[in-house]
Amino acid sequence: MNQTPPNEQNTEQRIFNAAQMLFLKKGLTDTTMQDIADMAGISRTALHYYFRNKESLFEKSLNKLIENILPDIDKTLKKDISLTEKICEISCNYIDQLSNNELLPGFMIMELRRNPKEIISFVFNEWTTIDFSSIKQQMEKEVEEGKIRRFDISQMVINIMGLCVFPFICEPILKDVFTTLGNRETFEHFIEKRKQLVSEMLTLWLQKADS
Repeated sequence: MNQTPPNEQNTEQRIFNAAQMLFLKKGLTDTTMQDIADMAGISRTALHYYFRNKESLFEKSLNKLIENILPDIDKTLKKDISLTEKICEISCNYIDQLSNNELLPGFMIMELRRNPKEIISFVFNEWTTIDFSSIKQQMEKEVEEGKIRRFDISQMVINIMGLCVFPFICEPILKDVFTTLGNRETFEHFIEKRKQLVSEMLTLWLQKADS
C-alpha cells in the first residue's frame, strides 16, 4: 500500500490547518489560495501540488468542522440512563464543543448565507448517522411509565440547537447589552452556568403536563 512520506504528511496537515483557520475567519469567498499558502509557509505552486483549488480544501475543512460542531451523540444514546439525562448531556456536550470552537457559529452563519444548500446538506448527512430510532423507543417506554410526555423529535433537536448556539452567535450583542459579560472570563462563566440552565429548561419541557 502506498503511503505519503512523513514530510509530505506534515506539509499537507499544515496546509489543512491554515485553510481551516482562514475559512473560519473569512469564509470561502474571501479566502484566497495565496492566503492559505502564506499562512502555511509554502509557495502557491507547492500548495497546488497538494490541492488543486480552494473548493476541495473547503470541502475537506467543512467535513471536519461539522464533525466538531456535533457532540458524540451516539455515545450518549447508548448509555443506560434516562432519556431526560441523555438529552441534557447532549446539550451540555454541544455547548462544550461550541466553547472550544468559538469561531464555528459565525462561520456557519456566514456560509449559510453564501450557499445554504451545501451547508444544510453537510449537517443533514451528519444528523442522519444518529440512531433516532433508539430515542423513539425509549421515549415510548418512558411515556408508558409516566416519566415524560410524548414529544416531536424534530422539535427536540431545534430546542437543543437554539438554546445552545444562540449565545455564541450573539456574543458581541450580549457583551454590548450586558456589560458584565465584557471580558472573556466572565463570558465563559456565563456559558458554564448556561449548561445548567439549558438542562433545567429541557427537563421541564420533557415533563408530563400534569406532573
